[in-house]
Amino acid sequence: DWIKIGVAANIESRMGGMRVNCPYPLTLVGSRRVPKAADALRVEAAVHRKLAAQLHVGEWFRDEPIDPVAALDAAHREAGFDPVDAAIDPRKPFSVFDPTPA
Repeated sequence: DWIKIGVAANIESRMGGMRVNCPYPLTLVGSRRVPKAADALRVEAAVHRKLAAQLHVGEWFRDEPIDPVAALDAAHREAGFDPVDAAIDPRKPFSVFDPTPA
């Protein structure tokens, strides 16, 4: 399985666009809010660095043996944000998509 880690101003719209080009169903694993787009890009870059060993291509990462939520929350803290305060849904990391084959 794969996960995509990226930035989106409108998650539903972004997922809708991705569904058009992805042959598998997409599941939103989670998301976090940040005050500015520049902050989102900084957190995204930190998550990408943390998961570099699992990088496949572009912003797609192998989902094993990583915990994308833990990586996101660690990057959030490093950037000076509280991931709990930023959680849109505490069960869910910042625009992380999981395309799971049907």
